[in-house]
Amino acid sequence: SRPGAWRVEAPPPSLPSPRSLGYSPLFRLQDTSERACASTRQDSGVRGHSVDVAGSRGADSFLCARQPLRREIMEVTGRDTGNFPRQPVVIDDIAGVALPSALSSLRNFYSSGAASNFRVYLDETCHPDWRTDWAGPQGRVPRNDQLWWPSKYAAQGFIPHMLENSPFVTSDWREANASVVVLLVLHLSGAVAIRQQQCLKQLQQRSPSFRHDGGRRHFFIFTNDRGPCCIDGRYKDVEFMRHHIVTHGEQTGWRGETLHQYTAQLGVGPQLPCHDEAKDITIPTPNVHYPRVAFAPSLLPAGRQGHRPGSNRSKGAGERSLLLFFAGSHPASACRKALLAGLSHSPSPRVLVRESLPADQYLEAMQTARYCPVCGGYAPWTPRVSELLHYECVPIFLSEYTLPPLPRVLDWRVISAQLHYSRVRELERFADGLDYPTLLAGVKKARRAMQYHLSGYSGRGMLPLLLHQMHERVSGPPPRPLALALHDDVDLDHNYSGSTPSGQPKRTGVVHSTYAIGGLNGTRWTCSTPKGPRLCSCKPQATQGTDDRFPRTTTGVSKPGHSRWSHGS
Repeated sequence: SRPGAWRVEAPPPSLPSPRSLGYSPLFRLQDTSERACASTRQDSGVRGHSVDVAGSRGADSFLCARQPLRREIMEVTGRDTGNFPRQPVVIDDIAGVALPSALSSLRNFYSSGAASNFRVYLDETCHPDWRTDWAGPQGRVPRNDQLWWPSKYAAQGFIPHMLENSPFVTSDWREANASVVVLLVLHLSGAVAIRQQQCLKQLQQRSPSFRHDGGRRHFFIFTNDRGPCCIDGRYKDVEFMRHHIVTHGEQTGWRGETLHQYTAQLGVGPQLPCHDEAKDITIPTPNVHYPRVAFAPSLLPAGRQGHRPGSNRSKGAGERSLLLFFAGSHPASACRKALLAGLSHSPSPRVLVRESLPADQYLEAMQTARYCPVCGGYAPWTPRVSELLHYECVPIFLSEYTLPPLPRVLDWRVISAQLHYSRVRELERFADGLDYPTLLAGVKKARRAMQYHLSGYSGRGMLPLLLHQMHERVSGPPPRPLALALHDDVDLDHNYSGSTPSGQPKRTGVVHSTYAIGGLNGTRWTCSTPKGPRLCSCKPQATQGTDDRFPRTTTGVSKPGHSRWSHGS
């Protein structure tokens, strides 16, 4: 393999079709919710799905037939007779870009009977009325929440909704193999990180399911920028190390790469990994979802070809005149600064790098470019990856710490490339040396795994892959935390997520937490969240000795390269 590139290997050999192996065909649903709500939507250009045309209707339009749909699922699957649907369509969709071991495990999970016995309980302790606003924020909320909810944060509502309308859900926690915590927190309407910690305390005291096994099989869906950590990467709520987190991922070592100004202001935090792929699950952002929910921007059909911004000449089908396209800036992003400094004034007609573009030109550029660089951004939780795959622009990751969606399922070496942003001036030559046909074919397959299908279980999109990953995590040994939570002053019932009548976020008081690394006698840290949903500061309180009940190391659990990524020198 050449320096700076992934080792792009030949795709795994094709496997026999599910039918030839005796798997029962996937059941087909006539979606009642689609029939009942058809008058409010039109075809999106993606087979079998529709879009909310107005883009401003609330959750009610998507709940109009939820209960009839669920009854229909039960009738079609025949759960009582054991006629459970097997081999979701997405498994064949990703054949060729899935890791061979993952593909084999997926097929075995859905054909051996393991899936038919796998049940998920929705633990509503923290948010019992979540069905009212799973599809989007209701009432007067900050505009940024309205805009970013369907692009970044809505997975915390979409996933429970998809599970509830699937044959895998159970209303009895005693028969569940795993539990998903339902918690919808508007990103800018209060202290997100505090609300997560408050939810954990509520579960510990009020949830029979959680108290039964200490939450060992509970999955938290964290869609804010930092998950259980502060915005610069320091671990604040260490109790979540005992539980499973469904969120974005990053490999060990990310320490505020794009946020040096905050790190300098708030000090250095403990060296604890924010993400552990052995117990946590990295998912795609929910921006590619069908049908479209309120406030979601329009999503053009996948693969549609456009024209280069500033040009009146349309391109022929399949033609992509741009080699590289990127638009975006952030004052604290070293990666974006390097891209703009190195390529924004490039004389090459094949390179388009700008601080910003109008929305229509941005979409057209993605559909006209072969490769689209990806920076870490404000945080690794970026909708850009799913967006690029949908529009079939091959991602080039410019950070060695980025962990893309579903890294234990998809072989990202045949979907993307990687080059550190310090070598951005070599980017055009680097892209010319890549195997574009192979990577494009990988993107066309992998994009189907990024999709959220909200109209009932059909075996498509990310949900069957997520269920398989949940089964793998709960089947393994329980997580062994690197730190011990000692104290916090989060109030069990205080409304940390409220907003003012004008829709502006409430200012919360300072919340503190104290934990020890390596056990009761290990190094202690006290962290405080002063006012915002993400900023915090931590101070060490050194003590002597260690506790053998806890690991002595404070380095990462997940090591770079564990997902078979290979960063060139």
